[in-house]
Amino acid sequence: MERVRCGLQVQRHGGLIGSTDVFWEIIDSNGSDFTANRGVITFIEGQRQADLILTIVADVTPELDETFQIQLTNVSQVMSKFFVTSRRI
Repeated sequence: MERVRCGLQVQRHGGLIGSTDVFWEIIDSNGSDFTANRGVITFIEGQRQADLILTIVADVTPELDETFQIQLTNVSQVMSKFFVTSRRI
């Protein structure tokens, strides 16, 4: 099956001192179109953005448009706020 890589940008606002881990998880999806449904992004001190790369497995049969959400959790630095960009594929 064909696989497509999709990059989403995670942006860090607020405190940039120190490194921090951000856990992510795909929600509101049946999960069958992705090779991984969760992971961790590590931001080093001063880093404002990082790429979250998803690998999407192409379907054999045509489907209607699908949507999903990514939830960011367990942020180890409480002074920072994180946002994920949206993208249409």
